[in-house]
Amino acid sequence: MKFLSVAQTAKKWNMSERSVRNYCALRKVDCIVETADPLSE
Repeated sequence: MKFLSVAQTAKKWNMSERSVRNYCALRKVDCIVETADPLSE
């Protein structure tokens, strides 16, 4: 299964990251909790 970050999903759906996070919080879409990746910086 492929996972997308909040930023990737926002770009794909043409909406803000905040909106994507709100959809997750309201359980309007299936999502997993985003965690910081110390190796990505």
